[in-house]
Amino acid sequence: MWNNIKRFASDRLDDLNNVKDALGNEVEYATKQLRDNIAVPAIDRAMEAGYIPSDAGMYGRWATGTKVPLTRRPKDIAQHEVQSHINTAKMQGQESPNGNIPIHRGSVYPFSESKIKDSLGSYTVNEKDNLITDTYDFNYYNKNHPDVGEYTGGINQGIEMLKQGNPRGAIPILDKVGIVKPGQGYEVKMPYKNGK
Repeated sequence: MWNNIKRFASDRLDDLNNVKDALGNEVEYATKQLRDNIAVPAIDRAMEAGYIPSDAGMYGRWATGTKVPLTRRPKDIAQHEVQSHINTAKMQGQESPNGNIPIHRGSVYPFSESKIKDSLGSYTVNEKDNLITDTYDFNYYNKNHPDVGEYTGGINQGIEMLKQGNPRGAIPILDKVGIVKPGQGYEVKMPYKNGK
């Protein structure tokens, strides 16, 4: 079964490259427009409404290769949990003069807490500006990381990772297809309090 999947994926990759070569920049431009103006905003609205959980939605958003900032707060990133992190960070003296409060996973809140763990990770809040900021990316999928080869090994490597139950197996596949590249990410600039 996996050999058939590998062969199918390789054939589709060849088809995609042939179409791209034949049509040139028009396909790439149209694809980016569809992604950034239709697919990504739909994902954002679905996360905000609670139809897609933030961990899956933010990863799926990243997997499109977009650089469009996330400006809507997913419903499952609960304000009371963010407020709890702010309170702890303030007690630790983390607030800077410009009002930014860095929230570091592990030092301010437990690693396993809520959806924030797999969506925001470590992030910054500015209560006055009503803003949560972060960069959604993967440290290990970066040219300077010693393990980057594990995530740039191509379709076969990705399929092996997926077979082992590792959802990060999608990264080598997306890398090979050219949708993402090491260092890929997008900015998070979502409201701290919705409705302001």
